[in-house]
This record gives sequence, structure tokens and C-alpha cells, in this order.
Amino acid sequence: KEAAIKFPTKDNDAQGNLYVRMPGGYLRVMYPAPETCLDLASWQEFHDFDKQGQQGWFDIKVDTENYTLQVSESAVKAGTWSLSGTPDCYVECAEQLGTVSCRDGVSEDFYGRKSMRFCLPGPFAELKDGEVYPIDPRKQPGK
Repeated sequence: KEAAIKFPTKDNDAQGNLYVRMPGGYLRVMYPAPETCLDLASWQEFHDFDKQGQQGWFDIKVDTENYTLQVSESAVKAGTWSLSGTPDCYVECAEQLGTVSCRDGVSEDFYGRKSMRFCLPGPFAELKDGEVYPIDPRKQPGK
């Protein structure tokens, strides 16, 4: 299993992402050669990519039988094994996530709630530690 995110050209765009518990060198620029493996800080500094990106260090539990997702603070603290960055460069719980500019063409979150100008990285309008979120794509809560 490879934990890297690859972009086939240097012009691909990724903005406002959250990279959770990723090892060093997980972001790659493949062209022009040679391939470059970077962490988020280097990605931002040297390529001016994902300036609103964040690194998270928390646990995400997906229950595939009940179609739920739960975010919680990790018992293993950031920086204890990471090759990338220092512990203070990580968001350690969902409540610490910063908002990012919403993408053009994205008008609502996973549950159909209208998006604002700023949102959390990903498909959810809010994330709280310990809360269990239904993620069954076949049905939406409250409908």
C-alpha cells in the first residue's frame, strides 16, 4: 500500500486539503523529472501548492457495516514517529481544523446542507471529536 499522493503533471491543483497521519514525502511532483517527494510545508514553500492545506494527527474510524464515521483524538501523539514536521504543525482534534475557501462548483456538504464561502476540508460542514456521523451514500439524514 503506497501512502503517497501523486500528480501526473506539475500543473495539477490541490487546494484546502487535510492530510491525516501521513508519513514524510507523501506529496509528489512527478514532472519535470526527477520526481520530488515532499511534506506539506515543502509543497507549500517550493511549489506554492495547497497554501490552505493542513496536516492532521487524529484517528478516523470508519464502520463499514453500519456506514458511520467517527473522528477522535489519537492516543499516539504527533511527532512520535513522523518524519515530517514537528508536533506543533499538526491539528490534533477535529475542533482545531481551520476553514478553507470552498471550491467553485461545490454548493453543499455531504448531507446536502448549503456551503458557505468557507468550509472545512472535505465533504463535511462540521466535524466534532467523538460524534458518530452516518455516511451511507444511499440515504441522507433528515430526509
